[in-house]
Amino acid sequence: DFYETGGHKGFMIDQGGGALISMVLFGFWRSRTHLADVFLRALGLRAQGEDEDEGLSARGALILFSVCFSGAVLWLVRAGVGLGFALLVIVSLLVILTGVTRLACEGGLFYVQSDISTSEILNVAFTPLGLGPGALVPLGMWSRVFAFDWGRTSPMPSMMHALKLSSDLRMSKRPLVLGMAVAMLLALGLGFCSFMYIAFHPPGGARQFEGGNSWTMGALPEDDFKHSASKVSQILALDKKFDENFAALAVAQGALAQERAAAELKAAEQARRKGERIRLPEALVTKGLVPEAKVREILEHNEIVPAAELPASATRDWKRVFWLCLGAVLMVVFMLLRTHIFWWPHPMGYVTWMHPHPMEKLWFPIFLGWLMKWAITQYGGFRIYLKLRRLFIGLVVGEVAAAGFWIAIAWITGTKNTYGIHIN
Repeated sequence: DFYETGGHKGFMIDQGGGALISMVLFGFWRSRTHLADVFLRALGLRAQGEDEDEGLSARGALILFSVCFSGAVLWLVRAGVGLGFALLVIVSLLVILTGVTRLACEGGLFYVQSDISTSEILNVAFTPLGLGPGALVPLGMWSRVFAFDWGRTSPMPSMMHALKLSSDLRMSKRPLVLGMAVAMLLALGLGFCSFMYIAFHPPGGARQFEGGNSWTMGALPEDDFKHSASKVSQILALDKKFDENFAALAVAQGALAQERAAAELKAAEQARRKGERIRLPEALVTKGLVPEAKVREILEHNEIVPAAELPASATRDWKRVFWLCLGAVLMVVFMLLRTHIFWWPHPMGYVTWMHPHPMEKLWFPIFLGWLMKWAITQYGGFRIYLKLRRLFIGLVVGEVAAAGFWIAIAWITGTKNTYGIHIN
């Protein structure tokens, strides 16, 4: 199955993830002049005149970004994640959010998902062993909080839509940004309090969601934690094997040799924590401090723990690395072709491979909308197309209104499993 975590996952999902990262970095490169100009204005090295049409001044945006970025890094560090990994997590989160927002705003996709999360990227790049047990669990939880249904729970696409509408309507952006900030704070507070109440107050707690079959509060977190627990168990078992093998090598050592071995053991342990190849300390072999049979065994593998005995959590999945890199390279090629060949289609369809589920649900409505638009403009002209837009907007508003009406009736009457809009 091309969609599963194991086996052929990289064929689609990792290619799409690599394409997403490449698309965002390519966009940053193309806009480097503008970004440099904004940065210089934020530092006061260039006039601030162009900030009048923005929701925030360049300096205000830079200060807000710096505070939030630093706070997020501190949050992860306090949770047990190393500083370097914390920085990479925040950067990868910003890249993914930017890519998902571009898919939603430029491609019109209201439902976007990505199986390539911040935690997933670090696991592929550094292996779970390289991250360490202390970082795996907080990284998985943190990543899930921010990566859950990117396009439906992240406010970034909605904010970009609002800013674009304000530009089209020639509205002042600063009151709009202030309003969105207040709305987000209220939504965060009310959402947190109401969720905690609903999850813990009724009998059954969160498990009573969706008629007792909640994927969000049942299968999803259970699978995530089982997956993390499996990785941690493998790492701890490897630690135990490492200690046992090294202890066997130190049996015949004297006090001075043990001191030297302890220092080398510490260096080897640090190398293992970084995911580097674990080698036998040379002093133990050259000075004849290790039993001869053990020396022959270690020299054969050149490792304290043979590579064949390393668990999956201690090895890098080169297949997934290959698919990620292939997706990134192909996306650069597609973007360059689109830049220089006017008829070349937008390659964002390739990016949606990062999670095929939305396209499984949306491809036919998108195709139907395109077919109707083509037929109307082909045979009715642009004037008829503008008139009929109201009809199709009415269909959308009518569907939402009907769902909202019956949800309200269900809430008033205490009825469950009524009419609603569900696209999973």
